[in-house]
Amino acid sequence: MRIAVTGATSGIGRALAETLAARGDRVVLLCRDVAKMETLRVDLDAEAVRCDLADLASVREAADTIASGGPLHALVNNAGTYTPVREETPDGHERMFQVHVLGPFLLTTLLEPCLRASGEARVANLAGLYHRHGTLVLDDLDWRSRPWDAGAANADSQLHRVLFTFELAARWPWAHVNAVHPGAIRTSAQDAAPWFLRLMADTVLKPVFKPPEVGAHAVLTALESGGTGVWFRRTHPDVPHALAEDPRARRALWDAAETATR
Repeated sequence: MRIAVTGATSGIGRALAETLAARGDRVVLLCRDVAKMETLRVDLDAEAVRCDLADLASVREAADTIASGGPLHALVNNAGTYTPVREETPDGHERMFQVHVLGPFLLTTLLEPCLRASGEARVANLAGLYHRHGTLVLDDLDWRSRPWDAGAANADSQLHRVLFTFELAARWPWAHVNAVHPGAIRTSAQDAAPWFLRLMADTVLKPVFKPPEVGAHAVLTALESGGTGVWFRRTHPDVPHALAEDPRARRALWDAAETATR
């Protein structure tokens, strides 16, 4: 199988890429850092495509390159970011919203033809447990009007990923599309958190945090599930935010993402 993974040079993405390559899948590494990507490409005998989700032009170029390689059996939207201070991308969007939502939305929809051509398409989107605390503020998705709150912005973007997943599952009946919370995994993602949270993660909460390989196993479970339109909490289906079951909310977010990525 040919499987593309975003954010593949570290954390869960790298562990997943290594697992897939070890079992004989053809892995397409999608990463920002070309040097790290090239090293991993050689190690895994994989394909490698530069893809910066914070740059929509880069996403379009990456999709074209992937499509030129033939059918794609699966896509894992794994890459994430955390910005304590509000930042805007070159495209003019709040960074977490673009990296977690708009970039994956554009990449996934552009890859529809080569996913459909595989005859057995699968999509897995990472979406944290804290999406349950998120909100859908359609007139301020980029946090221009609301007082900035990094934790709330991150929770919102995780909720948006769940809504995107469920709407995609409804629109693509020919594919298996699921979201997954991989659990508490210690990766470089925590390095951008406030110092006291990093300290807790490395001390009193250290037993709670699992290695990236555990997260990769959870992602594989969601990716290879026989169902679709499911949010997994680690390796088991669980109940997502109520908005995931609201077609109007899902469609409204889809329409907003379409407009923002034109």
